[in-house]
Amino acid sequence: MNTFREINVSVASATAQADALRAAMVDEMRERGDIRTDELAAAFHAVPRHVFAPGEPLEAAYRSDDVVITKRDGHGIAISSVSAPPIQAMMLDQAELRRGIRVLEIGSGGLQRGADRGVGRRGG
Repeated sequence: MNTFREINVSVASATAQADALRAAMVDEMRERGDIRTDELAAAFHAVPRHVFAPGEPLEAAYRSDDVVITKRDGHGIAISSVSAPPIQAMMLDQAELRRGIRVLEIGSGGLQRGADRGVGRRGG
């Protein structure tokens, strides 16, 4: 049986691993030119992508060039996914979000909305 302390250490370790993987993903995307602004980088740093990919290993959630399948039908066919980070970055960049713009995000389960809010901080 795990003690409360052991569980806290485990959670802290997983959080640190997720933070490190997220930072590496953002660095890689910046190097490739997928992320071109500090605001977009900050948004990707702020949103815990793994929370929107339940049951997936942290490494899968933070791959910088792949979708994460989040739901399959009874035949194993993918019916829901989290878009690849470069696609999300491109959509956010093209949206030209700035403070005061209202966004209706449908179908993202919240991940894109979290990033929208981070990028929307730029501007006046």
